[in-house]
Amino acid sequence: MKEYKAVIIDNEGNIDKISSPNGENHATVLGEFGRNKYPRDQIFPQIKYNSYFVIPVYVLQSYGNIVILNISQRGLKPTLTMYLPRNYENRIAQIEDIISSLPDYTLSIESNMYYSNETGDILGDNIDPIVGETPIDTFNRFLGRKIKR
Repeated sequence: MKEYKAVIIDNEGNIDKISSPNGENHATVLGEFGRNKYPRDQIFPQIKYNSYFVIPVYVLQSYGNIVILNISQRGLKPTLTMYLPRNYENRIAQIEDIISSLPDYTLSIESNMYYSNETGDILGDNIDPIVGETPIDTFNRFLGRKIKR
């Protein structure tokens, strides 16, 4: 995951790994991915380089995509944020395969995203990692599973 900005799992379980060889930000690479995957959607061409990355994430997850972002920063613990659409249950195995291979990362999970007309923000439910938790531990906690140790 170190070499990727994002991993996207679509409705059929296909996995796209998005890199950023020239150092583009998340909004740019996700906007480009969206323009290629959903050429008829008018929002992706409007996403600017300096856009807030949650905008393309929100649109991608509204199409049913699971978006996993590598938001790691140099000198800090490697970090992922996963954005889940309303229906992700048929792709739990793909999620588990990806995140279980990254035990040195931390994982935050955003779900039930929606646009608030009141505040103009994209909001949702958030689960942050507990100190010492692996990504699979955090995901299992999110799912409400008993974590086997």
